[in-house]
Amino acid sequence: RREARAEGRAEGRAEGRNEGETIRLIRLVCIKLEKGKTMEQMTDELEENMETIAKICSVIEKVGVHDAEAIFRIMNPE
Repeated sequence: RREARAEGRAEGRAEGRNEGETIRLIRLVCIKLEKGKTMEQMTDELEENMETIAKICSVIEKVGVHDAEAIFRIMNPE
């Protein structure tokens, strides 16, 4: 029982870290878009793959908002 609880907490922490990293990336993409950077420049500067950057840019373009947490929720509905 304790092992299951500890495992659940560890999974929760890992999920939280992943969510935080994704939100941080979205914030950085928003900033770079505001500066007029291209997807290619963002991919290079952020050392991310084009697919990830394109997905974020697509959502930003559709919703027209630069709120990283709102964008994350749209990209990852629960």
